[in-house]
Amino acid sequence: TITDTEGYQLWIWQQNARKSWDMQMTTLHVMEQQYNIICLQEPHFDFQELTRATPAWNVVLPTSYRQVEQEEQEKDKVPRALTLVHERLSMNAWTQIEVDTNDVVAIQFTGGVGALNVYNIYNDCQHSETVENLERHFRGHQEGQVRRERREWEGDLWLGDFN
Repeated sequence: TITDTEGYQLWIWQQNARKSWDMQMTTLHVMEQQYNIICLQEPHFDFQELTRATPAWNVVLPTSYRQVEQEEQEKDKVPRALTLVHERLSMNAWTQIEVDTNDVVAIQFTGGVGALNVYNIYNDCQHSETVENLERHFRGHQEGQVRRERREWEGDLWLGDFN
């Protein structure tokens, strides 16, 4: 739970769904009234490469998923990270951050006191590609990004399956 100075709370649930439809849907139904954000690793995708959510949740897939300019093998790879944002959070209060991998979903939440960048990460133990992509992402932010406005507070929160 994260609380800002105005008393607004951001409740976040993180879980590895192990590609299970039952686990994913149960989590969404059970957590619907308690949490604002659900970060899933290894979410369920069906044979048509579609995931499922209830109407209360906005589904946020990795920014690189299905992009035309991606290498063919990466473009068709099903995401291993999925973030759901409850509809009670105004869409004006959050924006997706671009990260060039199907294994990370990043969102910036803004409020009266500042901004929180939430990174939902699936880290494959067989290689370090996700870590390398994140390193490039953060290096690019440090070198080239100009902040739009000075915030009192800004932070990063990493959630995920770090086996």
